[in-house]
Amino acid sequence: MPATFTVSSQPGKTFEAVLSQTSGLLDQQDRSLTPEFDVNNAPGELQGGDYAQIKLKLQPKNLSSWLPGKSLLTTQSGTYLMTLNNNEIRRIPVKEGIRLDTLIEMFGDLLPQDKIILKPSEEIKEG
Repeated sequence: MPATFTVSSQPGKTFEAVLSQTSGLLDQQDRSLTPEFDVNNAPGELQGGDYAQIKLKLQPKNLSSWLPGKSLLTTQSGTYLMTLNNNEIRRIPVKEGIRLDTLIEMFGDLLPQDKIILKPSEEIKEG
């Protein structure tokens, strides 16, 4: 994974690095990994002791959708979104991801053209 970074001792200058490995263990307190990057410092521009601000371009493994939390239907059998397409209601099983204010990242078999019911209830039947 390529990355770019800056150091405070050289404002405005950007350097390149490549992820070589991670610790492989998730820190239980903050759910982080310790990465190691390879940097070409042949010109000797970088000095020891500098703190780097790194930018990663992360690619999600699975596509997700961001929807209001009120659009979730949580039942004993699982968590669902309800869609209304072509006058047909469907329950789509989803898994929750990150929560940001009123939005929740959701993973499931959703299509971009799906019309999501914003306030679903168990009384709404499929079909």
